Amino acid sequence: MMKLVQKILLTLVVTSINFASVASTETPVNVEHQLKHNFTLKQKQQDQFKNMVTDLVANGFGKMNIEKVKSYYNQDPELRFADADGPFHKGWKEYKVWLGKIFGGFVDKQKFLTRDVHSSRLSDDIVLTTLIIDNKTKLTNGELIDSAMRLSFIWMQTEGSWKIIHEHFSLWHGELAGPMGYPDNGKQIIELD
Repeated sequence: MMKLVQKILLTLVVTSINFASVASTETPVNVEHQLKHNFTLKQKQQDQFKNMVTDLVANGFGKMNIEKVKSYYNQDPELRFADADGPFHKGWKEYKVWLGKIFGGFVDKQKFLTRDVHSSRLSDDIVLTTLIIDNKTKLTNGELIDSAMRLSFIWMQTEGSWKIIHEHFSLWHGELAGPMGYPDNGKQIIELD
């Protein structure tokens, strides 16, 4: 038994030495050469995603128009969406219920403005858009909330149209951001109509 263990260990050592000597003589891998994907979007494509995000934010979320919001989301029932409180919603139908509670519940009116919108191509049919949203919200109890959020949307192209398959937001500035808030000198002034 001991001889078998010694033989296995000796084989492992010799194999390791041979592997190391072969590996050390190989030329280093040129990752940049292997990575042939172009992550940039042409200006026309940047403008397309900026226009979609601006419309979604201003006329969908800002005007609390669920049908407008729906038009930008992938309707796959297996997708998962998470709200600010943490629960996951399976598919658009559950996510729509949560939006309805906000739009028809404790929010009286709100207005959102976008800025710093940037998009990058992750693959042929996947694009990431990041932005900052400034918002002013009046709750039904009369309280005013003035804050800014960082958002990211992941878009997937299906049958020729781009739909959101993932989103994330976090508070950037304002009372709700608490100790994690960042100074924000670029915030846009919003007047509620």
